[in-house]
Amino acid sequence: GGKGVGREAVVEAVVAGMRGHLGSKKVQEAGCMALRGISGNADFEGLVAAKGGIEAVVAAMKEHQFSWLATSMVQQKGCGVFGSLSFDDDANNTNTPGAEQGIEAVLAAMEKDVRNESLQA
Repeated sequence: GGKGVGREAVVEAVVAGMRGHLGSKKVQEAGCMALRGISGNADFEGLVAAKGGIEAVVAAMKEHQFSWLATSMVQQKGCGVFGSLSFDDDANNTNTPGAEQGIEAVLAAMEKDVRNESLQA
């Protein structure tokens, strides 16, 4: 129905914003926070993966992996998205587009900043 189209548009807008402003830490943090909230909402189940959200989060985490301030924020927010997705049986599927890269990005963030409790939780 109409609600599904609106939900798709929300996810698409967030992903497009992240892709269009990859170099902006603030946009990536906000995008990851939005996708984390969306991915924890049953009404949006599967849309984050289907609309390129996983790839957008991985790109953000890779783009900002060497910036100290970004490490504690973009990496943390990106890991939060994958934490939310892991509670969704459909998204917690290794056949989901980008799932393997998502796991690699989370592990890289955890390895890079072992003292950050938010990343290790």
